Amino acid sequence: MTENGLAPTLDGDTLAASTLLAALASPTPAVVINDARSGGRSVDPIPLAPTPARIVSHTLSLTENGPRDAWQVLSRMVIENPTASPLRLRLALPEERPYAEADASGWAGRFQDLTATVDGEELEITEAKLAGIDEEQLGDVYVLNVLIPAMGRVSLQVAYLVDRSSGLDWWGPRHHARAPNLWGGPVGELRLTVTLRRPTPYVIHTRAILLTRFEERADPNGDGSLTELVFDARPWRPDRDLVLAFPGPSIEGWCVDGVLPGYDGSLSLTELRPLLADLSDEALDAYADHVHVLHGVGRPTATPSLPDWADANEFVLVPRPASPRFEESWLSSGEQSSLEAVAQEQRRRQRQRG
Repeated sequence: MTENGLAPTLDGDTLAASTLLAALASPTPAVVINDARSGGRSVDPIPLAPTPARIVSHTLSLTENGPRDAWQVLSRMVIENPTASPLRLRLALPEERPYAEADASGWAGRFQDLTATVDGEELEITEAKLAGIDEEQLGDVYVLNVLIPAMGRVSLQVAYLVDRSSGLDWWGPRHHARAPNLWGGPVGELRLTVTLRRPTPYVIHTRAILLTRFEERADPNGDGSLTELVFDARPWRPDRDLVLAFPGPSIEGWCVDGVLPGYDGSLSLTELRPLLADLSDEALDAYADHVHVLHGVGRPTATPSLPDWADANEFVLVPRPASPRFEESWLSSGEQSSLEAVAQEQRRRQRQRG
């Protein structure tokens, strides 16, 4: 077994339990933007005791995994030991249990395909039991043992999948990043990259981070396009969750007659055609424009604003920029089929009118 090896089970470690619960406690009521399906949240590794070690840089990526209906989480931390002696860190990765099991996804907040490496060397991961923690509060707690040489640095990488939360009104990832006073100082620099396999008209995000890139491009490995958002913070104090919210179908798909059916390509033509027949001529005319606006082409019909749940002191709304390089190939096959079905319905009505 290597120095960065298997961590011991922590039964009876009440000090570690209290430290972990303090890090997980929210200073304000938790923001719950999901109204349909709770998948859980991703989390920073949390020290089980205060340490002088500090995070020099943290690169975090959350990539929407369509086939698994999940987020692929990849966290890379460069951790520095400023002391003259080696440091052994015990870092916890606690799962979150959903508020209501009935509304939970199949994996209900569990980490899937969890792996960890230090300087490219694989770490063994222990499933820990901490005394003083109610099982209703957390799912499994995983522990990593990380050894940092005196005055040295290591690169810790953690990867896993966590189910994607979704809602009719809002959806988006939530990353737990609260570990105040446990590290030896603020994070030198944080970069968060979120990649969506769909367009979005705007994002609502935690104010403490700065959105530095918001762009859409063709998906080189799939159907349609990818939307990439990059956030930066220098320095970053890990004292709050990172929350991103995107409008769901009931908001994003709203048009003159209500929500446009299948605007996102989610319906088959058999399902879509009778729904289109019930739309007004005005709604049909707006359909193609609406789909293209979601891709940054044309002018939105309404100016978005922060919803009631988003405190303006904590969150900011940023509309997507225009896409001067947009190509029709960025539309998914489902979106293209929906637009063709709309065109067919318009031609049918024209024939009826003679």
